[in-house]
Amino acid sequence: MMDAMRPSFLLARLACATWLAITVASGASLTGRVTDGFGHTIAGTKVQLTAEAAPDASLNAVADADGIYRFTDVKPGSYTLRLLSRGFYGLRVKDLVISDAAQVVPDLALELGRIADCGGHGSRDFVRFLSAAGETGDLSGSVRNEKHPLENATVELLCGAKGVCAKAATDAMGAFVFRGLAQGSYTVRVTHAGYYPLAEPEYKVATGMESGYLPIFLKACADGNCDPRLRPKKIVICA
Repeated sequence: MMDAMRPSFLLARLACATWLAITVASGASLTGRVTDGFGHTIAGTKVQLTAEAAPDASLNAVADADGIYRFTDVKPGSYTLRLLSRGFYGLRVKDLVISDAAQVVPDLALELGRIADCGGHGSRDFVRFLSAAGETGDLSGSVRNEKHPLENATVELLCGAKGVCAKAATDAMGAFVFRGLAQGSYTVRVTHAGYYPLAEPEYKVATGMESGYLPIFLKACADGNCDPRLRPKKIVICA
């Protein structure tokens, strides 16, 4: 009786092993490292991977002592990667395409948080890896008033002593983008008819990626006089 059952049992085990092998092969792995931008790794960073096709379901990992995080058995597709660590600003990586093979994400640097952040500077919203890796990066953002996007605003990049090194105009959605920039920190100056001009520092560009920033808000001039010295002062509560 046992001999008669043995072939069926072996077939069942073989079928199970074959199914397991197919399951493992159908997923990809994703590995990366978190740093502080100064060469130090950040252990304990919480990392979340979310498929754009299934935003309610996420994979989670924690960076180890070397700042390395790993995801296994990941289905191919487009994902959003989020990193969060105490004492640092969070980071969101958009449109991260994962194939059916092992992939390594370039090092991601988190910016050190401020004890008191009063605004008045660029605030990064996301990064996106560029398809053509090179020695430059892109910078994008948008300009708005309190109610809607501002089209045809003039956006200038200030490069230290060089002054204005690039200029762009916002589109119908208030968006702008600068491509092929050298890695570094820039000041963004925005002007638009009927609004007070505004300049904000600390817009940072990283090699091989697009750095997307939160909207810049302009305030309408009082009585048509756009002298920046007349811009109403407001009480700012640092957080």
